[in-house]
Amino acid sequence: MAILTLNEVRVSKLVGENGGFQVEEQTQVNGETWTKRYTVWSKTIPPLVDSYVNVVGTLSTKAREYTDNNGDVKTAVDVNVNDPAWQQVDNVGVPTALLGKELTDTNTPF
Repeated sequence: MAILTLNEVRVSKLVGENGGFQVEEQTQVNGETWTKRYTVWSKTIPPLVDSYVNVVGTLSTKAREYTDNNGDVKTAVDVNVNDPAWQQVDNVGVPTALLGKELTDTNTPF
């Protein structure tokens, strides 16, 4: 069993009635931006949509087939995070080493 850690991922939607939610992670590959989506199956009160969270939990995947708009049968893999521990992130993009410290130096004129 694998442990998955996701840092500063955006909550994109709520899933089901028991606290599940979907998060998105942006990845850049060869100059293109790709969105990875994970479903977090939590039994707690979910975070708000468009907030950012850190999530740690067990990884599970499930392959499924679907028919696209052209009638072609395709395969997708659903990625799930089970038994999660998550926390909301308030300072997205700020390195943790800078949190709680003054963001100026002696050369700043103000």
